[in-house]
Amino acid sequence: MFGRTVMVSLIMMFPPYFLWAPNVVWKLFDVFVGLIQAIIFALLTILYFSQATELPDGHHRWPTSPP
Repeated sequence: MFGRTVMVSLIMMFPPYFLWAPNVVWKLFDVFVGLIQAIIFALLTILYFSQATELPDGHHRWPTSPP
């Protein structure tokens, strides 16, 4: 929270004709962070489901010989 307040305060010190540039950089960084979070969330979800559907050791999904 404190870092964001400092960054916004610094951005507000720029002259009005230059304020579009930090805003563009800020939005691109925000999109980048969101993309990284989405990738990590998807990876964790895939890992969770792969472990949740894993069978215990020694058990096969399909029998290899008739009972």
